[in-house]
Amino acid sequence: MDGKETPMEDVISGRRYIDEETEITSEFECGNGEHIRRIGGDHFTVDARRDWGTGDPYNMMSWYFCVKVRNKSSKTKSLKIDVRVIDHPCFKEAYVWAKRGNAWERVLTEVVPTDGDWVFRTMVQLTSGETVYLSNSFWYPPSEMRVWLGDIAERYPQFCTLDCIGQTAQGRPISVLTISDSGACGEKKRILVAASPQGSEMGAWACRYLIEVLLGDDPFAEEVRKRWLVDVIPQTNPDGEALGTVMVNALGENPLFEFEQIAHGGTGSAEAMSLWNWVERHLPVAYLEYHSYYQANRPSFRPYLFSPELHRSEGCRAMAEEVGRRLLDISTGPPMIVEVGDERFSKCLPYQLIEHFDTIAHFYKLHTRESMEDNLKQAVLVFKTVVESL
Repeated sequence: MDGKETPMEDVISGRRYIDEETEITSEFECGNGEHIRRIGGDHFTVDARRDWGTGDPYNMMSWYFCVKVRNKSSKTKSLKIDVRVIDHPCFKEAYVWAKRGNAWERVLTEVVPTDGDWVFRTMVQLTSGETVYLSNSFWYPPSEMRVWLGDIAERYPQFCTLDCIGQTAQGRPISVLTISDSGACGEKKRILVAASPQGSEMGAWACRYLIEVLLGDDPFAEEVRKRWLVDVIPQTNPDGEALGTVMVNALGENPLFEFEQIAHGGTGSAEAMSLWNWVERHLPVAYLEYHSYYQANRPSFRPYLFSPELHRSEGCRAMAEEVGRRLLDISTGPPMIVEVGDERFSKCLPYQLIEHFDTIAHFYKLHTRESMEDNLKQAVLVFKTVVESL
């Protein structure tokens, strides 16, 4: 605080703040932020909105934020924005990105301890009339993804088939794009690539870039199209992404951890049920799911290696070990090892695919400390590594 009184007309509670010079809002697709207010001069604060699930703490997480900032004044302004209600305190670094048009640039951010909480303090400069989006993740509106996928399918009919595996509670389609060379002869096996159901993570961008690469004229892409059917699901929880959640869908359900109950005959969210039902009809030999970290104490590029002992056949067990070794060679940190019977990750899709179908399956974590470009390059490298190991 700077000791100045803030006029009541300058304060609008909830998801939007506006005065004569500045507007800050989370009222847009993928937005997250509430109790937006000015606390002095050009200094503002935003609370990250907590997920609305119940029971499991993972259904009530709070770390993602995304706001739109507009400079309404006739001069350049330097704004300071504190973001509060962030889980996992005591980190010394935080990574916040400004989206200006189609360009992402990391902005100066510090971690400020406060009583019983901690704060991302972000500084951003805006020219007169400029609008900037600020977030600690690389977000992607589902409405834009639907349009982009439709355009891609129309541009490359010889390589692409666009389908829908199901609908969300709010009626959004869960799209799958299948890539293959329709003119290539011979039986083809399937590889499934998907974004994490955690909409706050950058899986959508990784999937989009992979699609672009696989439709190019690179020799690797041509070989993949000839040999494989590659199914890509860029947004497995489009309601969650549109609503700006960390992990849950529109109903507060967490699709990430529902696959054990579904695989054993139970029910789950529309998102998880749709994905499992589709997988049963289109069994992949390999599955790759893109995730991302935001925490400073996590490595930038990290595979989740599920125990080879989950595999029934010796051949798949040996292949899983080989893929794991190759993924470690291209990663920057130690792997997350998922043992047989792991209480948390046995509920996830890769574990159940391995256990039921002998699929070679992995999570792979990217990181928001790295640039968009570096994350996307790594995502494709991971895919290449998996495919070349099969």
